[in-house]
Amino acid sequence: MTERYSSSEKSSNLDTEAQRVFEVPQDLTGSNKDATKNEEQINVTYYDDDRLSSSSEWHVFTNPQQAKYYRNLYESTNYECRHLFDPDMTWTEEEERKVVKKNDWYVTFWAFIMFTALDFDRYNIAQALSANMLDDLKLTTDDYNLGNTINLVCFLVAELPSQLISKKIGADIWIPTQLCLWSAVSMCQAAMTTRAGFLATRGLLGALQGGFICDVCLWMSYFFTSKELPFRLSLFYIANPMTSVWSSLLSFALLKIKTSGIMEQSFDGYF
Repeated sequence: MTERYSSSEKSSNLDTEAQRVFEVPQDLTGSNKDATKNEEQINVTYYDDDRLSSSSEWHVFTNPQQAKYYRNLYESTNYECRHLFDPDMTWTEEEERKVVKKNDWYVTFWAFIMFTALDFDRYNIAQALSANMLDDLKLTTDDYNLGNTINLVCFLVAELPSQLISKKIGADIWIPTQLCLWSAVSMCQAAMTTRAGFLATRGLLGALQGGFICDVCLWMSYFFTSKELPFRLSLFYIANPMTSVWSSLLSFALLKIKTSGIMEQSFDGYF
């Protein structure tokens, strides 16, 4: 029996491809002489190394009808990145490696920094507690636990609304907005002197930080493929345990600063 192979071979002009069909005997010993049974066609493509392009691999938009369908879908739904959709675009593997490396620096690293900032505001209250925050604000342990509970409840309740806002206006707009808002609230903690102020700031922080992690994961998915994303997300989540180390060292230094007036307790309040 013989198998039929269809291959695509580069011609002397690299801009064209010559198609050829050739037959190779499956059984070189001649034990099977029936060439009419079970022929299988296999597609083999040859690429020149200088022109090797990951974009030439099969994908859903290789089908023109699929590409047209999604183009119309993106336009009808006002998809936020529809102006960048180009199913005919091609690029080389070397170009893709450069883009991925650039995205690692500008996307993955920045996501790590943002997650670190989030955890500083979420967990540094424990450092302030060790600096007699309860006595300074005339709070009880029950007040402290209530503040943490309010923070967590607001954080969870804000998850879904935050993600809906992110999809509506775009993660690239909503994420920096969240950063600015919760940073402002965090700085206001330096001036809090009452139980009501403590509870209010804890609740606002939870509400403004809710959904941030999911929003960043969504934002990162814009820049990496399904194979590239898991490793980048693991780097992103490393910020969580590492922040507890950095915050302890930083708080030790800040709480040693002696001030007076309104700033007397400000460094405690920052945490």
